[in-house]
Amino acid sequence: MEERRLPISVRLLGVMHKEKSKLYMTSVLWSDQNEIVVYRTLEEFRSLHNQLKKKCAASNVGPFQRAVRIVPKFKAEKVKRGLQKSYSKSLLRLKPLEEYCMALLSAHPHVSQSSELSQFLLPRPEDLKPEFSQNSIIIMPSEESLGRSSQLKSDASVTQPFVTQMYRCIASYETKDTKNRPFKVEIGEAVDVLIKDKAGWWLVENEAKCLAWFPAPYLESAEADDEEDEVGESALYVASKSYKSTKIDELSVEIGSVVEVLRKSNDGWWLV
Repeated sequence: MEERRLPISVRLLGVMHKEKSKLYMTSVLWSDQNEIVVYRTLEEFRSLHNQLKKKCAASNVGPFQRAVRIVPKFKAEKVKRGLQKSYSKSLLRLKPLEEYCMALLSAHPHVSQSSELSQFLLPRPEDLKPEFSQNSIIIMPSEESLGRSSQLKSDASVTQPFVTQMYRCIASYETKDTKNRPFKVEIGEAVDVLIKDKAGWWLVENEAKCLAWFPAPYLESAEADDEEDEVGESALYVASKSYKSTKIDELSVEIGSVVEVLRKSNDGWWLV
């Protein structure tokens, strides 16, 4: 029997303003070590909370005893600007939403392993489409502004070389830079990639020395070969559907899983 895939960690990366909606960019790390970004509204987070409360309402241990709280409180709706008046409420909700998600994952298995939570965090088809973020404004605050300490700590006496990689944009894309200014890259324009986040958002720098978080699927290496049948050193792809292997030389994958493609073929079966 195959082990069930469960979410084990959640990070709130930023806010996407798309049309009239505000979507929270939620990076989910699963037990199979795949990390996938999904987009959810505040209303969807609230709906999840209500679902879990109803499901766990029957946790009374007796007719004369109070119900045991196993669903954490949802504190993301009531946020105060305080000293951070320059931030919108949607950005201030990132930290309490992340804390709420992590509290759910640390709660009783009735909550942390519930189908409601897993279904909420599973990627939807639109989450996996690179063009989903087109015509939107994305704001990704720094780790420090979210109250996170850097996880990458090194010995102060040791220095490491910092090498950027040049990539070209394969489709026009517009967002905001790290200082909340317009940042637009046209098709074919080159940018330097400084940081590759495994969630799929890379920190890039343009010719004007402006920094912005950019969706990785919109970029290709400027040194990539033009050959389509061979994948050079390899390329990473995201599974848009789950697949169950039927033969010994096939691989089962869950939706949203990241696979490394070593070779493509014309019959539709790739070596991964």
